Amino acid sequence: MKYNPGWDKVEEEVITWIAPGLLAEGKLTVLDGDPGLGKTTVWVDWAARITTGRPIAGGEAACPAGVFVFNGEDAVADTLLPRFRLQGGDVKHIGSIDVKPDNTPFLIPNDLMDLEALIEVYNVKLVVLDPVYSFISADMTKSQQVRQALIQFQNVLRKHRCAGLLLRHLNKNSQSSESMYRGEGSIGINATARFVLQTGYHPSEPDLRVIANTKANIGKGTPALTYRIDEVEGEQHGRLSWIGTANLVASDLLQPTNRHDREEREDLWIWAEAQLPVTVKQLEKDARAAGLKIDAVKEVLKAHNIRPKPMGKSGEWEYRRRQTLEDVGVLECVECGAPRFKGQDICPECGNKPVKIVRNQ
Repeated sequence: MKYNPGWDKVEEEVITWIAPGLLAEGKLTVLDGDPGLGKTTVWVDWAARITTGRPIAGGEAACPAGVFVFNGEDAVADTLLPRFRLQGGDVKHIGSIDVKPDNTPFLIPNDLMDLEALIEVYNVKLVVLDPVYSFISADMTKSQQVRQALIQFQNVLRKHRCAGLLLRHLNKNSQSSESMYRGEGSIGINATARFVLQTGYHPSEPDLRVIANTKANIGKGTPALTYRIDEVEGEQHGRLSWIGTANLVASDLLQPTNRHDREEREDLWIWAEAQLPVTVKQLEKDARAAGLKIDAVKEVLKAHNIRPKPMGKSGEWEYRRRQTLEDVGVLECVECGAPRFKGQDICPECGNKPVKIVRNQ
């Protein structure tokens, strides 16, 4: 058995941050969250920054380094690579694997020697397991097995001064807002990781998503970070933008009003929109048949600015889709061709007044 020397022979080391409170050399970070929150786009952005030497969330610029991804859900060619490009990454410094050349799965700790070789060859600073369950040869519900596997993984990361990022979905205990116990699998995952991060929607700003600390064993952690994923014209994937910070904690992102109410409203809108146009009486009948609360259906229609209107002399009231410019035609300035909108008496493009407007069908 090999024993460590006494602590009088150990030199202190300063933690090397890749991103303060998020990623550190030789340490494991867990990123938790429901599907659809952009967890993959988050790590893709971090990877893009590492491969180009750009700072992450308050960190410092560094020399470009490698990133290696163990990916079990998204295809590289049509999903990960386009997102990586949109985030400005350098494709020469990133690689991925899901199975070995013999067509068997790459697993930790079984294949740690191969992982060490990859880290050395490609100067890797970040290893991503997305999701972690796909690449660990242990029963993820059993704490002892999980700890043993992840400690061996962390030892390799420490040896090569590399960070590890483990992605994880949430469990089904939706009534709990205690983020420490919401990640799938054993609590041993959280115990081994030095940082556990929770993603969620901003409670009061629906367009924003948030990353907050569930656990930070080193340093102060990080303030809750806000981000947005915007559509990009001509692209099938969105681009992530970091917005700022928020006065939120991880449990705020797990409140039922933050997650399930939002999902319920979206489902109701999909159902209600499919019924249009529909009379008020028929909508009430259909909602009862579908087991839906009619007040909730009407509320979601109102939120989308769709209100019932009378149907001529029949006495019936009807919900109809809102008219769009495509429905009614576009009004154009005959001087420059720019569109004119209701209430404008000056062309917004050329400034002519008065402006003649013609209908363009």
